[in-house]
Amino acid sequence: MALRSLNRRATSRLSRRELIATRRTCLRRASTPKVSAVAATASAADGRNRASGLGSLTFLDYVVPFTAPLAAAVATGAYTGALGAGLAWPLRAALVGAGPLLVHLLLPGLDWLLGPSRALADRQAQAQQAEQALKAPPADDFLSRLLPCLAAATHLLVLFLAYGTLAAAEAPAVPQAPPPAEPQQLLLLPLLVTSLALSAGMAQAASHELLHSRHPVHQAVAWLHLTTHWWYPYFRAHHQHHLTVCTPVDYASAPRGLSLAVYVRRYLRGSYVEAWQLAAAECKRAGKPVFSIHNSCLVALAAQAALAAGLALALGPAMALLHAAVCATFLTYMAVLDYVLHYGLQRPPLAAATAGGGGGGSATANAGAEAAAGSAGAAAGTGEAAQPVATAPVPAVPVPAPGASGPVRYAPVTPFNSWSSLYPFENALFFNVLIHADHHMAASRSYAWLVPTPSTPTFPGPINALGLAAFVPPLWRATMDERADRANRANLQHLAALGAPVAAEAVEAGPGKPAAASRAA
Repeated sequence: MALRSLNRRATSRLSRRELIATRRTCLRRASTPKVSAVAATASAADGRNRASGLGSLTFLDYVVPFTAPLAAAVATGAYTGALGAGLAWPLRAALVGAGPLLVHLLLPGLDWLLGPSRALADRQAQAQQAEQALKAPPADDFLSRLLPCLAAATHLLVLFLAYGTLAAAEAPAVPQAPPPAEPQQLLLLPLLVTSLALSAGMAQAASHELLHSRHPVHQAVAWLHLTTHWWYPYFRAHHQHHLTVCTPVDYASAPRGLSLAVYVRRYLRGSYVEAWQLAAAECKRAGKPVFSIHNSCLVALAAQAALAAGLALALGPAMALLHAAVCATFLTYMAVLDYVLHYGLQRPPLAAATAGGGGGGSATANAGAEAAAGSAGAAAGTGEAAQPVATAPVPAVPVPAPGASGPVRYAPVTPFNSWSSLYPFENALFFNVLIHADHHMAASRSYAWLVPTPSTPTFPGPINALGLAAFVPPLWRATMDERADRANRANLQHLAALGAPVAAEAVEAGPGKPAAASRAA
């Protein structure tokens, strides 16, 4: 009725050409589907966001990343007695354990209560509309990753202020033997270490985002944070994970049935070995000695040793030991997180004729992707019918499979090779890395512009609660193994729709029973 009335008024005032233009405008407005408040705000601020590179960030994205450093600061104050000194011991323990309470109880509880974010889910519908789709900034855009920079810097500031505060609190006013530690204080120490380590873990999510940038400031902040926490190998070798994800040689992808204890050893050792090999190969290509300042891995190891020595000299050996405990807890936490992110998911090998043909399989798969072929079969997370998924998979790369006579070419990366989550608080905490499938399809894209992919594997709950189940293998396998099998079946059907020549033995083996190339690992 409104459109008819407008037409009658316009007929008397406008020319025929103006009338046609007016009708098109009205129809366009009437046909535009409703989106969430966040999506609508992003669309309305299109020009501003194109300039700033901030995408569709919400209030949570600006606040939640800084709660973990705040919890670490509260924990330090409660441990030294500067905060809550008169509280009963259980309440004081709760303040010292503010980090684990926040990360593993409060935020997952809010996510359970609120459910998956409608704002994040609406990004998919929004991106499919030509007029509302926002163009992501380039990988070297500074402002698009300013918030992760600030989050990592805030953690480092809180960490070293905590060390200084703890050293000052333990030092006697007059030079003499330090007072004996109270038993209750010793019981609080593991909680303090965990709070500081979890703050480092949340800042790790910021560093992960930064190392996918090409801006030198982003790279410098990521290097500083990771090297400080003995995790330079992640800085050096993480991009290899994007090439080999869900193949037998990727130590960061946990095969179905692998225990967490075995994975942690494999993950940490593999990270350090690969980082050294990459740095040494870089030196050899440049004609430089491996044991020299040209070896970036050696420089980082020396920096880590210098930091430990500096802490011992400036603040005392106790602070150096505390930092070692924080780093060890942090590395364990990172191993658990990466164990969960790709658990049980597989990229099947391509047929032998294609694998030896120098890329024919990759071309076939990419051609199918460019045609936006859809996946059929069961949705990985829910068992419902999968919706069409338009993808542009990473080209298949030759990977030297253990025990094989030569490189094996695996299927291209698809959205079915990563577990994802749309819970709002944990995505804000992890800088949207849990929109994981899209991140693996476009690794250089800023976190604010990642788009959820429908019908791909999703976690059954918030990751920081789910990760605790990994410490109880029967519970973990009961929760995830069948979901991983469904995801792998959906991936095979997706690859078949793309025309990827998957090896027959991979299809015959089925989910949970990898083909020969995978079994060799």
